[in-house]
Amino acid sequence: MTWTHINTPTRLVALLCGIGGMAAAWMLLRISKSGIEDVPPPVIVLALLAGLGFVGVAAMGRFPRPGPGKNGP
Repeated sequence: MTWTHINTPTRLVALLCGIGGMAAAWMLLRISKSGIEDVPPPVIVLALLAGLGFVGVAAMGRFPRPGPGKNGP
């Protein structure tokens, strides 16, 4: 696995997607608690994890990509 560096506009898009994912998880939790709709907890957790993943990519500035790494064949 190799780590590919990403440029600043892509990092900004990743940050916005991360904030959107966490906002979606928060809104799904509010909808579920208010009783409007029954949202399964795994859906809320997956939205939160996706948001955290995007924020992580934006913070690190690189992402893993399949392929031979430094110690690979």
